[in-house]
Amino acid sequence: MDDFLEYKAFAFRDFVDSEDLRALEEKLFQKKMAFIRDYNDLDRSLVHNSINSCLRDYQRYVDYIANLLNLPSDNAT
Repeated sequence: MDDFLEYKAFAFRDFVDSEDLRALEEKLFQKKMAFIRDYNDLDRSLVHNSINSCLRDYQRYVDYIANLLNLPSDNAT
């Protein structure tokens, strides 16, 4: 029983002594999450800005493949 109380006291002291490390860990975690959030927002804006040009190029791609396969395309008159 004495060993258990000694271990419990040591564990409590260790927990109290590591408070600064836990605070630092939390701060670093919040910083990392903010970085990820900003990166995802930047990435999303790049995708949204490129959709228009991709849609323009898509019809040319479909026409090219249709000609390659000798299929009638939607723009055939």
